[in-house]
Amino acid sequence: MQDGYMKWLNFVGGVKMSQEVYELSRGLDRIKIKIEELKRKICRPLIVGIAGGSGSGKTTKVARRIQNMFPESQVLSMDDYFQGWQFMQRINSNNWDEPRAIDLKLLVEHLKNLKQGLTVQKPIYSFRSAEREGYEGFDSSCIVILEGLYALHETVVDEVDLRVFVEISIHGSLLRRLIRDVGRTGQSGEDIFRQYVETVYPMYKLHIKPTKSRADIIIINQYLPQIETESCETREIQIKVALKQQVSQKQLEELGFKKVANVFQEDTYYVAPTWQAPYSDELMRIRKENGKYFLAYKGPISGGLLRIKPKIEFEVEPSLRDALEKLGYKKVLSLYKRRERLLGAGVELVIDRIEKDGNFLEFRTPDPQGESQIMEYLKKLGISRRTITKKSYLELMLDLNK
Repeated sequence: MQDGYMKWLNFVGGVKMSQEVYELSRGLDRIKIKIEELKRKICRPLIVGIAGGSGSGKTTKVARRIQNMFPESQVLSMDDYFQGWQFMQRINSNNWDEPRAIDLKLLVEHLKNLKQGLTVQKPIYSFRSAEREGYEGFDSSCIVILEGLYALHETVVDEVDLRVFVEISIHGSLLRRLIRDVGRTGQSGEDIFRQYVETVYPMYKLHIKPTKSRADIIIINQYLPQIETESCETREIQIKVALKQQVSQKQLEELGFKKVANVFQEDTYYVAPTWQAPYSDELMRIRKENGKYFLAYKGPISGGLLRIKPKIEFEVEPSLRDALEKLGYKKVLSLYKRRERLLGAGVELVIDRIEKDGNFLEFRTPDPQGESQIMEYLKKLGISRRTITKKSYLELMLDLNK
């Protein structure tokens, strides 16, 4: 195995010698072989259990692909066995990630019946109403693929013939959830982040991750930022220059820029446990500005002179300012700067004065083709293109401190 893969295994935790560990594509190939072996040995419907944390890919990357391999199979989602809002009220819980939120007793009864070739009346759960909206017939088939957080729970696992756990880093799990849900659901970015910190992650550690020890096959479905951030709704598009000369207010006004704000910012940068070094294609930051806190994620860079990065940013309450460390991120740098914001014709200009480390200009545009307009501004200000940098402030400051 490659060193990076061994580091991954060391991070996610040791595995038993009897367990098989694969990355996604090889893991799916191995699952196919194991299912074919079981079909020859067991003369009844098979139950294949796919467990894993939120955002691991257990549904889309594993369960659905197994279904494509075996057209005679069906997917049974544990989501349909949620107890519902009224039940959660009765037990005085808002934690939908704990095992009690799932009707495990009914699920086990249904699995036993399906293994006997019987049809069951599966609940129909509505996420909109947070209640069951009836039942529907679910016929047994040669292969039933059970997928859900608790598919390998101690109450369920004895009914499962092939046990699969899909593993992902906490960083990947969090980002997949944010990318999927920010702008798509009625939840705000802060709501999603808070829920992840306060319930999703603790429940994963307490209840879901321990079920990995029951798996026959562990699949590592790593987060791929170069691909997965394509679905981010927001892009940061800018040209950044290290300012080696004075730029007067008069010069900026002649170019049509007007000052709109002057703020002090405190930026704290973090690295995820699985990153090889602080220098990464990704960036995680908590910013304090005017007494408010903002969480930002930026993905891999693209573009020519323009620095284009997928971006997620939202305000968080002060109580969440240290939440990344609770998730295992490490604080690597704090940066203090005075930022002046100016607006021009379709372009935003910020002037950053970083304590002890120099001044920078950032020209920001919503247009991925806006490079020529910004280059014209630089020319009129007498700023050389040699001062353009595509590095983040984190990278620049780490370079200075080497």
